[in-house]
Amino acid sequence: KCSSLEEAMASAEGAIIAAQSAAPAEKLKVAFVKNVEAKIAEANGNMAAARDLYACVLASVPPNLLSPCQEALPKETLDWSGSSWAESLFASTLALGPGTEGSLSGTCGGGQALVGKKILSLPTLTLSDCEACGLRLSGKWVDTAGGEGTFRLWMNGNGRRFEGTLRGGADGDKPWSGVRKATAAAGHGGRSRGRGGRGSGRGSTLRAQQPPSRVKWLYEAYLGRARCSLVLADAAAAVADAKAATELCCRTVMGWSALAEALKKADGVEAAKEAWEEVEYLKAR
Repeated sequence: KCSSLEEAMASAEGAIIAAQSAAPAEKLKVAFVKNVEAKIAEANGNMAAARDLYACVLASVPPNLLSPCQEALPKETLDWSGSSWAESLFASTLALGPGTEGSLSGTCGGGQALVGKKILSLPTLTLSDCEACGLRLSGKWVDTAGGEGTFRLWMNGNGRRFEGTLRGGADGDKPWSGVRKATAAAGHGGRSRGRGGRGSGRGSTLRAQQPPSRVKWLYEAYLGRARCSLVLADAAAAVADAKAATELCCRTVMGWSALAEALKKADGVEAAKEAWEEVEYLKAR
């Protein structure tokens, strides 16, 4: 949400400038006032009134503000070599690179973790003799606690995640998953079309961005109406508005989180899986 009156005014002024004509500008001024009223009604728990006010806001949007305003993320490579992953076993980075005799190797783990009320040192896990066969990666592992065994991982078809199993060790087989971490190349420098949102900048490794100021009020109106619809037990309407928010700003996390919550209410946990995975992917860095 707009955190201050100055920020809210900047968002409104950006939208008015983007409209580029007097008639849409007048409508947008009205929409801005209705947006403030909607937020007040929502904060006071009057969800039906708030939803109607958000609807007035969205009905006033000129077509030129409805186009996607953030550059879509490029496709990931399907290569294991040189990749880095936010992995699940140690909540650390799994980095893969060249090993011996054409194989791959990797490391993860180490550091410390709070378990209960104790701070424990975590072992470092080393992967060796790793063989990549398409989307599958398999090989051996050892750790600094004396454990050893084998592993097998499968990358998904878009190169963003892996799932698999770490076999052996004192605790037996463990499920293992990871989300590919961002690189400067993968983020395209974090640039977005036109006036990019915060989080952009040359050389950035951030996938996630904030909405550009000229559409921030519009983005928030979609999410506000989605929240109201959920409270009013209209999950289908919430899904529609959350989807619209993600189409407007495809790299802003709040929209995907809202979509996941709406899909969960509408169709269950499994329906929300892809949206939650998008949240994790945008946040991984």
